[in-house]
Amino acid sequence: MIHAMSAELYKLLRPRASAGVILAGALMGTLGSVTVHGGMDVPVLNDPDTARLLNRPQGLVAGVLGPFTVFLCALGAGFTANQFAGDLTLGNMRTQLVVHPRRGGLLAGKAAAGGVIVVLIVLAALLAAALTALIVGPDQVRDETWLTADGARAAARTAGLLCLSVLAYSAAGFGSALLIRSTGPAILVPVIYLLSVDGLVGQAIQGMSEQVANWMPQSNLVDLARGGDYGRPLLFALVFAAALFAAGAVSFRRRDVL
Repeated sequence: MIHAMSAELYKLLRPRASAGVILAGALMGTLGSVTVHGGMDVPVLNDPDTARLLNRPQGLVAGVLGPFTVFLCALGAGFTANQFAGDLTLGNMRTQLVVHPRRGGLLAGKAAAGGVIVVLIVLAALLAAALTALIVGPDQVRDETWLTADGARAAARTAGLLCLSVLAYSAAGFGSALLIRSTGPAILVPVIYLLSVDGLVGQAIQGMSEQVANWMPQSNLVDLARGGDYGRPLLFALVFAAALFAAGAVSFRRRDVL
């Protein structure tokens, strides 16, 4: 697993492989802070629950919460799907199996390497959001709450929870790639589901059963990143990721690698 992870990281850390997606994360953080702190009235992007965090220590990185948590989760899933489905489509996986014959170890190493890149995407978004907030955020809020020890702890806590949220949904890209094995559809399925289908399904289900609606991916991932009472969202994230990793791993072990 360690050798597979090292080889995959060497490949992914090349500028052509991951610079674009990390830059996309930074742009999302910047846009999120401009939207939240600048008071822009943008349909879909405005979130009252996130706006209420501006007067708290967590406000420094509020730009990556709410709708932008969803965008980062979709970005992470798309990157992971491209990573695995691309190797399967191009035949790279067969070559990698010659060097790393244990399928489980190869899969775990590649997933861990992809997870490192996903964390870098999140950190880039957080850094961009914080720097943008310091520029466009109100002086009175910035001085009283953000640049304090409490603000640093709140930002670190948000970083950890946001990483968990994005990593959890990145498992959807992992499972999609190994089940579908075609790069385009493997990317589109988890991205389109999270950005559009999940919200529609959640609203439809909520009218019939609020308890079931509370277990939809989008709301739980957003709640986990925002913090507060995150018992159910954390449980959802762990079960969701474990189920999709298991489905992808079983498919990979049982099907031929072309």
